[in-house]
Amino acid sequence: MNQALNQENEVQIAKVAWLSRKVNPKSYGSMVVYLTKSTDAKRLLQEHYFLVAGESAYTSVFVQTTGPE
Repeated sequence: MNQALNQENEVQIAKVAWLSRKVNPKSYGSMVVYLTKSTDAKRLLQEHYFLVAGESAYTSVFVQTTGPE
């Protein structure tokens, strides 16, 4: 997947991690993508999407939240 992300979006991926639960495997879910260049990250966030294997996905800034107290 990293290679497809790199080539289709003209970026260098440092790391990809799924945020969705692995218990219920689905063909979609949330992931975090770490890029090597901040300019690439800014561009993908400004465009609001990126490509993965010919499919488009939405981008947004990750906001970590805590559960109910």
